[in-house]
Amino acid sequence: IQYSSDFDYRNLYLTYVLYDSTGQEINKSLINAMLFSDKLGKPLGSSAIGDIYELQTPLLSAYKFEHRGKYRMTFQQYMRTDSLYKLTGVGLRVEKSTTEK
Repeated sequence: IQYSSDFDYRNLYLTYVLYDSTGQEINKSLINAMLFSDKLGKPLGSSAIGDIYELQTPLLSAYKFEHRGKYRMTFQQYMRTDSLYKLTGVGLRVEKSTTEK
């Protein structure tokens, strides 16, 4: 999540939906990503460019994809306003899990 330190809210409510290669919904969840610390109100995450911060929030830890193929994930914000002008981006990164079962 990339956002400005002037973002109007302390957190960001997002819903994500994971679809398998046939387009079937296989996982859906609402998350509350805290962007600012509770006590001091300082932005969480790291900043490489001025007042723009980047915060990485795990969505699915140690998730196992059941079948080979292309999966798709969509995001939708669930905030009080339709436009979030000081939210500069939301992205997805898939990493190989280091957790063994």
